[in-house]
Amino acid sequence: MASSSEELFGLNYLLLKPQEASAVDLGRLLFSSNLKNRRFIECPEEIEAREFRQRWLLFISIVAQKVLVASRNSLKNVGDTLELWLNRLSSNGGLIRLLFNILTGNSFNHFFSHHLSMSYLVCFNSLN
Repeated sequence: MASSSEELFGLNYLLLKPQEASAVDLGRLLFSSNLKNRRFIECPEEIEAREFRQRWLLFISIVAQKVLVASRNSLKNVGDTLELWLNRLSSNGGLIRLLFNILTGNSFNHFFSHHLSMSYLVCFNSLN
């Protein structure tokens, strides 16, 4: 009977679970080609990482995933801020007009309007 991963991906797959990998586990990965006994790697028993290059690539992939998971709130905040400022520019007619409206006090309501209003655009609409 095939496991659920084999049913989804076939017989040749490699699933990485960066949340389950500790620093010690990552260190062991670099010096051992045995992938079966790693709790953060799921793969068929036939798959091995014999060369150091292969293990290095797995190590870098897991570290990159851990960094992205750890910085998800920061990335979300950057995206929200970008979307907010693109909408401010769009609703005020561009950068120069936005600055003019801020200086004259005309954009106070636009500048602090709620993002659920009908004039609020998503980031993709602003970029188009």
